[in-house]
Amino acid sequence: MAAARRGYPVPMLIGDLIPRHYVLLLASDRYGALFFEPTADEIRRVTSSELARRDFGALGYPSLKGALIAAGVL
Repeated sequence: MAAARRGYPVPMLIGDLIPRHYVLLLASDRYGALFFEPTADEIRRVTSSELARRDFGALGYPSLKGALIAAGVL
């Protein structure tokens, strides 16, 4: 979330039992985070309460598996 607040998009891997789908974290604020969901070609919000529960169901899969952040960004 810190990288997104600094203006860096963050590729994130989500899934259920196994990692299977990438989304792009675009922005983060006190209300939650905006993600580009490529399968639907949509920008979707994950609310701050969903983020606190680590619930990424709004993006099609329930859980975060990983994020890619370039060295020196944080």
